[in-house]
Amino acid sequence: MKNSNKSNTLINLMLKYNFLQHINQPNRVTKTSSTCLDLIFTNFKDEHQIYVHDYGFSDHKGTIYQKKGLKYNETNKIIIRKRIYNENNINLFKSELDYKKYNKLLKQAVILSKKIDKFRRMARSNNITKSMWQIVRDSTNKNKIKPRSNITLNIHNKLTSKPQQIANAFNTYFASVGGAACAGHSTDQSTAGCPVYNPVENSMFLRLVEPREIYDIIRSLKNKNSCGIDEVPPSFLRKCAKELTLPLYLLINQSFTDGVFPDLLKKCIIRPVYRKKEEKRTQEIIVP
Repeated sequence: MKNSNKSNTLINLMLKYNFLQHINQPNRVTKTSSTCLDLIFTNFKDEHQIYVHDYGFSDHKGTIYQKKGLKYNETNKIIIRKRIYNENNINLFKSELDYKKYNKLLKQAVILSKKIDKFRRMARSNNITKSMWQIVRDSTNKNKIKPRSNITLNIHNKLTSKPQQIANAFNTYFASVGGAACAGHSTDQSTAGCPVYNPVENSMFLRLVEPREIYDIIRSLKNKNSCGIDEVPPSFLRKCAKELTLPLYLLINQSFTDGVFPDLLKKCIIRPVYRKKEEKRTQEIIVP
């Protein structure tokens, strides 16, 4: 490259951007002239080599720039992506569109069905406020069922959670607490042994019931899903009022006639109502 104002201006301009000129040999040689037509500028400052190769079929020689340290990975593959519009792909595309339309219609149908179900639950409910809150909990996934466990009592310095032992402890305590409370009080000997009320001369009489009474009582029950010791919710009884009227009518009248009260109806479920942060506290009962 000849030294001239234009060549120096070009080199200085490239130096401002940290580009260096690597070709200093003529790459076009004729009988009358020798010039450098091809220029190579790089910002590499490490080792490199420049070759000007004469191929012999032109006066314009080839210029080769070789930088050391570069590696060519032959495993790199060129990936070309293109769309194939064959009949199979077109059918798949149509099927995908149909699925999206069906999915949209299905979501709309599910939302509408949920709304209708909520309105029906509100219409059948006897307690609208409670039903509304239950629907809110179901919709927000906050309808958590707290695990229930048997209560633990300290009986004679021994912890127990067996239902039979706990029931016997309650029965023993309440059966004897009255006598223990009155043991320290004196009694008037003149009135001892005398009843505080006039005895009933005649026995109590219960008239027989009618099937209509049984049916009306069943239908008057609250529509709840909570169960007693028989594990039968009132909502189930209301739905089966017609089927249960005749059996209950016969059983109740038979009980009144024989004067026998069923033992199963004498049982009850005792569930302690805990305050907050008191679920793990052990209950203690004093057994004399």
